[in-house]
Amino acid sequence: MPRLEAHVRLFPVAAKPFRAPAAAKLAGTASWYGRHWEGRLTASGARFDPHRLTAAHRSLPLNTRVRVTNLENAKSVTVLINDRGPYVAGRVIDLSTAAARRLGMIKEGLAPVRIKVLGPKPPVAKPTLASATSTFAPVVTPAPVPRRRVGYAVPALAGLAAAAILIVSLLLGWRRWAGFS
Repeated sequence: MPRLEAHVRLFPVAAKPFRAPAAAKLAGTASWYGRHWEGRLTASGARFDPHRLTAAHRSLPLNTRVRVTNLENAKSVTVLINDRGPYVAGRVIDLSTAAARRLGMIKEGLAPVRIKVLGPKPPVAKPTLASATSTFAPVVTPAPVPRRRVGYAVPALAGLAAAAILIVSLLLGWRRWAGFS
């Protein structure tokens, strides 16, 4: 049998520098969203928490810190862009409940704001051996226990044929799991 070889070339990719968008897009109307979206996944992959200082923006890079200033009362707050939106015409940013509360816009629901891009979120410092003291014991994690994976084929059929195939696959799966075949 002939051997197939894949030829892969790796090209170095330079990191793109962070660029703030045009200032004209960074002023407009802000809205807020809260408990209805709590626990749902955001565009960054994190779960939405209305008690954290986060926001949704259409085009700013995810994990960008911005300072949002309410133009009616001059209150400001620094938030992290971790989601996409708003999807309503005329709005430039959706704030979490905590951020809206700090800006004093909970009652009104909407407020004119100015947005200043502060830059990407600073990286979290990872602990090093030099920062560890001798009073801490090393953490030993046990090796993962291999588990048997039993999968069932769910046919895309309808009626009695689908039920029969599902029952047979369940029985075969049980027999394999019990060690009969």
